[in-house]
Amino acid sequence: MSTYSDWLKQPKSKNIIHNGNFDSWQRGTGPFTSAAYTADRWSFGSTATGGGVFAVNASTSQPNYNSLYTYKITATTGQASFTGAEYVHFLQKIEGYDFQLIANKTVTFSFWVYATVAGTYSCFFRSSTNDYSLIKEFEIYQAATWEYKHVTFYWDASVGTYTYLTSLAAYVGFAPACGTTYATSTIGEWVSGNYIASSNQTNFGATTNNVFLVSQVQLEVGASATSFDFLSPEDQKEVIFRYYQAGSVSHLTGVGISTGNGTFYGNAVYFTKRTTPSIAISGAQIWSPQNGWRNATSTASTSAGAYRVLFIATDTGVANYVHSQGLLFLCNFAISCDL
Repeated sequence: MSTYSDWLKQPKSKNIIHNGNFDSWQRGTGPFTSAAYTADRWSFGSTATGGGVFAVNASTSQPNYNSLYTYKITATTGQASFTGAEYVHFLQKIEGYDFQLIANKTVTFSFWVYATVAGTYSCFFRSSTNDYSLIKEFEIYQAATWEYKHVTFYWDASVGTYTYLTSLAAYVGFAPACGTTYATSTIGEWVSGNYIASSNQTNFGATTNNVFLVSQVQLEVGASATSFDFLSPEDQKEVIFRYYQAGSVSHLTGVGISTGNGTFYGNAVYFTKRTTPSIAISGAQIWSPQNGWRNATSTASTSAGAYRVLFIATDTGVANYVHSQGLLFLCNFAISCDL
């Protein structure tokens, strides 16, 4: 199928959340200690300034052994309290095409959760510009035990700012520690403002080595939680690669465009992305009949919108490349257009 909208017309999953089972970590499995994308499609942030240090890792601790990993935040240095604009959170940014499926509908958000500290915690739902938020509380009754949770609400798209195509539409996430600036006492209702937690929020990270984990996160249409919808590996890649793809090309054919010091243009490689991506290339090599494999001294890339990437490499170390001669190319790449 040529576009994501075509893909959505025959949805492969009832789950609006991508990589909700946290099986895919193309950027590495951690630790991540600063604001960053972590597991594919999930971003982490902390504004703790009171001495707390927090790290994200892929964990093999499981509620039911149906996933490869879970999402784990560890207080590598504890912080006794969070004040003002301090918080620890992680979230997924929802694209407009996905938001079409839940706008002005009753939806249910479900997940498995584990924390060192029992108490009242929060999940949050926000509009694209953070002008409206909805907070739902959930209770962890027993420390250091996996518990299954679900919350239901109406996603009212008549309040707040939303988009419905390829740009950012909404946020869905968790804030296991939060100060007063982004906390509200209005629970279960859409409220004007940027909030990520309840004012009753427990601080999971008060003590060093405390942890907060989630697994099998699902957001679906309907008033009840249903079993987690596992995508096939092929369908999972189709969704995730739309936003970020790390990999390699091997023995890509192309031609030299100059005589002497060689510049190589590879044939176009086709990737379907959300929008025009940024591209990082490493480990590039060029093969020619005269020189065999040589390391490229510089690389570049161009992208024709969301669909085509052209790899470019230059070797200034020798001067016997031939214009229009067929060459081979290999490299590692990271193609990114996450929200």
